[in-house]
Amino acid sequence: AEHYIGLAIVTAFLVGVFTLVIGVGRMGWVGDFLSRPVMIGFFGGIAVIIIVHQLPGILGVEDGHGRTIARLVQLSGQVKDANIPTLALGAVSLALLLGIARINRRIPGALIVLALSTIAMYVFKLHDDGVAVLGPLDHGLPSFHLPPFSYESIEAVATTVLIIATLCLAQTAATTRSAANLGGFETDVNADFRALGTANILASLVGS
Repeated sequence: AEHYIGLAIVTAFLVGVFTLVIGVGRMGWVGDFLSRPVMIGFFGGIAVIIIVHQLPGILGVEDGHGRTIARLVQLSGQVKDANIPTLALGAVSLALLLGIARINRRIPGALIVLALSTIAMYVFKLHDDGVAVLGPLDHGLPSFHLPPFSYESIEAVATTVLIIATLCLAQTAATTRSAANLGGFETDVNADFRALGTANILASLVGS
């Protein structure tokens, strides 16, 4: 619904402001608020949720409803209705992604797989076999609009904003420091927070 999308945009803007303020105030220590085991558990949980939500797409069946366990139960009854061309395209794409990553992580595997799958759709006319497509995409540059701010909208998303911002800070700090340790260079986590905050604000202004 349009109202729901508006709330999501307001959330993105406020998360950006929160993160930007932390970066400008040089309060990078906030990124260490959550311990490493908590972060590992949290992102492991996110990985499970993403996989479960993507399984209907790779099988070519309707999306489920409810929480993760309920979706898995629904999916178990839909396996027999899987669209074989969709499943084949998904399996080959996944195999290519994993294979390219093992060869060299510098190779843009996701971009290559996206291009190859698009070509396969056209060459083999997979759309006629029931493989779903995104359809036409909007052209041109995005237009800038302020998020639909109101007291009610800010009140509705305030708790969500705080949770998302805290997790973004923790994830960014962990990623930045891990990359710095692997590369053997110094880093400024506050600069990352400023960049992340600015990116979220600009994204919200174009409706992202």
